Amino acid sequence: MKKTVIKGLSLVLVLAICLAFVPITASAQTPYEEAANKLFDLGLFLGVGTNADGTPDFALDRAPTRHEAVTMLVRLLGKESEATQGYWETPFTDVAEWAEPYVGYAYEYGLTTGTGGTTFSGNDTITASQYLTFVLRALGYVSGEDFEWDSAWKLSDALGFTDGQYNETTSIFLRSDVASISYDALSAHMKYYDVPLYTVLINNYVISIYDAENAGLIRDVSNGEHTGEPGPDDEDGEPAIGGDEANDAEDAGSQTEDSQAPAEPKTAYDTIERNYEWYMDQLISGDCGPTATAMAAKWVDSSFNKTPQEVRRETTPEYDATEWWYTSDIEHFLTINGIDHSVRSNVTVDNLKAQLDNGNIIILCMDTSYISRNLDNDSHLGRWYGFSGGHFLVVKGYMTGSDGKFYFEVYDPASYGHTYADGTFKGKDRYYLDSELVTSAVKWWDHYIVVYNPVSFSPSSLEASSNIQYLPQIELAA
Repeated sequence: MKKTVIKGLSLVLVLAICLAFVPITASAQTPYEEAANKLFDLGLFLGVGTNADGTPDFALDRAPTRHEAVTMLVRLLGKESEATQGYWETPFTDVAEWAEPYVGYAYEYGLTTGTGGTTFSGNDTITASQYLTFVLRALGYVSGEDFEWDSAWKLSDALGFTDGQYNETTSIFLRSDVASISYDALSAHMKYYDVPLYTVLINNYVISIYDAENAGLIRDVSNGEHTGEPGPDDEDGEPAIGGDEANDAEDAGSQTEDSQAPAEPKTAYDTIERNYEWYMDQLISGDCGPTATAMAAKWVDSSFNKTPQEVRRETTPEYDATEWWYTSDIEHFLTINGIDHSVRSNVTVDNLKAQLDNGNIIILCMDTSYISRNLDNDSHLGRWYGFSGGHFLVVKGYMTGSDGKFYFEVYDPASYGHTYADGTFKGKDRYYLDSELVTSAVKWWDHYIVVYNPVSFSPSSLEASSNIQYLPQIELAA
């Protein structure tokens, strides 16, 4: 497990002085024990029994067998229930009965190929390279293409979940190594999604965002700290696509997170909404980018009938169906389909509000971890899902709630089939706090895509809106 070094002599001296007066009642955890305990708390790692003091016995000083290692891998992925409840066929004739579900699952999904045509060699101790191969395959990498199984540490070092401690001379590989590799692999990025493994586990409801925070995988999301990686278009901190970045005079104002909400509540909902359904759920397409783009196109033209999958295939036929979309992909689709739009810089509350006041909608590329999560199943406030990371959504309105706070109204494609009691998708008409939405965009990609309203529009119609909605006093979950 990688260690964090605290720098600063004064801090070290203060700690040393304080600790001199604190009686030590228990020995400090080793990095391996810490990793094992964090995985145990996440439900992703189990021991071999219980110690006399009631704590789990992880047997970290013992070499694991291949049977044990593949079992630990399946648990790490949160797939133990699926494995034990499924029926799997393998060509292996030497698998222990208790391990058959785990080996079967791993074989079915390409995580293991065995040691021979009919052998898994489950009672043999596993090598470092073999376990690293298991983990790399779980992250989507292919042995023989992305790495060689007998030198898997080269790729794991490059991905950052090992740090040069394994090589061709490694002869001892223990359960402590499995725990350390497994914990650090949670922060390694998947091959196709450009998000860490822990984000996939959150998205699949294996762990919660709070579990991940408590395990040290992400920082506290309640205080607005950055928890995601740079966006795919922003690896060096600069935008990767062009566009009209010169804002009009009406967009020149800015509003900080401490700015006051408008004195009078009003909403652009009446004016830029349509009298037909244009919300789409990303469940089928599996990707927020094409789904947000398809929604914008449908909002512009009621006769638009392409699905998000068709939008993806038309724009990026060379992409694998699981690959992320880039902001440039959205701009490309809008351009080739003649949809009037522009790309602008400097995401602020005032700039977003100005576009909505002019009857336009906005596609944002943002980091969902900055949006407070709300566990109230009946509420439209905040983020309902656990996923944290890069995401596209459509901003379509705004309003001031009865709590005095200013909210942007969004179509968030991340419903995943989940609905309210009335059948409305969970991502439809969500209300995200203005400062949180702006921060979520600025931290990921400080630009926004404006999709212009082809319908004649008068800003004065906002004042006469009869559909002003006041939000209930509901506290967002921390």
